[in-house]
Amino acid sequence: MKRLRSSPLLFALLLVVARAQTGSTRHDPNELVIIVSDENGVAVQTARIQLQGPREVVHCDTDRAGRCHFTRLTGTPWQLRIEKQNFYVFTLPAVETSGTLEVMLTHEQEVRETVNVVESSPAIDPSQVSSQEQLSGIDIINIPYPNTRDYRYALGFIPGVVLDQNAQPHVAGGETSQTLTLLDGFNVTQPANGQLLARVSTDALRTVDVQTSRISAQYGKGPAGVLGLNTGIGDDHYRFAMTNFIPSFHNKKGWTLDKVDPRFTVSGPIEKGRVWFFDGIDGELDNIVIPELPAHEDTNTIWRLSNLAKVQAKVTTHDIVGASFLINALHDDHQQFSTFSPATTRPIDSENLYFASIKEQHAFSEESLLELGFAFDRYALDQTPLGDAPYVITPQGTTGNYYLRAHTIARRSQWIANLYTPGKWHGQHDFLFGADVDRLSYDQMFNRRPLTSVPACRHAIRLRCSPFFSEAVFRLHLTSKSALTFRTAGRSRLAYCLSRVSVSIGMKSFAGRCFRRVWRAPMYWTLRGTRSSQRGSASFTKERISA
Repeated sequence: MKRLRSSPLLFALLLVVARAQTGSTRHDPNELVIIVSDENGVAVQTARIQLQGPREVVHCDTDRAGRCHFTRLTGTPWQLRIEKQNFYVFTLPAVETSGTLEVMLTHEQEVRETVNVVESSPAIDPSQVSSQEQLSGIDIINIPYPNTRDYRYALGFIPGVVLDQNAQPHVAGGETSQTLTLLDGFNVTQPANGQLLARVSTDALRTVDVQTSRISAQYGKGPAGVLGLNTGIGDDHYRFAMTNFIPSFHNKKGWTLDKVDPRFTVSGPIEKGRVWFFDGIDGELDNIVIPELPAHEDTNTIWRLSNLAKVQAKVTTHDIVGASFLINALHDDHQQFSTFSPATTRPIDSENLYFASIKEQHAFSEESLLELGFAFDRYALDQTPLGDAPYVITPQGTTGNYYLRAHTIARRSQWIANLYTPGKWHGQHDFLFGADVDRLSYDQMFNRRPLTSVPACRHAIRLRCSPFFSEAVFRLHLTSKSALTFRTAGRSRLAYCLSRVSVSIGMKSFAGRCFRRVWRAPMYWTLRGTRSSQRGSASFTKERISA
């Protein structure tokens, strides 16, 4: 663990390098600088800027600070056009040939009023080296796919992503745990098993990005790829939307509620031009009835709640601070309830997730940008049987009460720091120095009770567990009325019968550092950098109202 002490030194180095950039930029009086930001003042990188003059056309892509520099602009007029995918196109009929011009691009969103806008068309970005696919928030809302309340089912429309039966995404053929899944820049997977369990309202997503190859050193912890979930934030207009708020009913042993899965979002300014908020609520209530089962064994109720709350503030002209809090809650009265598993044989399943993050972007100079962030997430699961009756598995189904009681808690704390600074020498050089530190902990408690299995061939198997030995009794019923009994007893160490109660605590620590240098020479060659890591060990119809 001593190696992790180098991380604070690296953070200090980032600060020193960033401060060295302050005040180092000098303007050419004949130079035109265009600064591009979004509705909240956040710099927009890789926006395509085109200036069309009387005799020539010049192009530029904005850097990480959202800036482009133009020199030797002669003659008039010069027409400006700026576009970036998932933003509306911005045009000006005439601009000056020197000075500084600040431009605001607006994100694409659902059309709720009659306006004349043009969306940006996809184009080749010479600075993008990784193999990347993207779904916009409008795509996620408009594409017809099963279970529209779960964004994970929309990921199957992205080339290179396959979903399994549990709606877990597999990028480029890898396991879900081998994909670095980021929610607004922070790892959001379950810390213990790497599964994607976090639920966010589909109306809250602005873009979903997938990188499968030639990935930057900044994302070195994702060997299979990177899945980025980017959520929205409010602007200077108040907006709201409601979806799927009308419940459905079914007639099974009488008319009862079937399901309702409403979504509600609201956003707008707290202080116009400085502070904005966003809140997206997603809920679900299912009432499952199986007519073939007897009374009091035929009904299961499931409810789920998700709420993402965000605040973003432009504290100063050089500082933008954003904070978010995500809560997920799930309660299933009878987990995996089915015809062969009546209500009393299934356990109560309660799960929750708390995810909090804060991030700051500070501009030390006109072109140097420092990003610092911290996030904490906690996943908890409880499985509780409905009684102490022996659990019996038969060809006709199960009886008794579930044999396993479980309680697990997984936590993650993560810190990130990234410093971006450009340079010019035979072309444009983009330097990125970064560091990320993760600390994981996992607590689990399992209490197992005896279970009995009666196979179709009339063999009877009964397993009894004790802290030090297991005993198995086998009875073979022959076709004649005689019976043969075979009994064994001893210290056989069956994995699932080793102990009645097992408790374990595990902790892991990860640290990574990356250096990336992007060189855009006149021929658009690109060179990128390296990353080092350290790891500690231990254990289809829907209703919608919006404005």
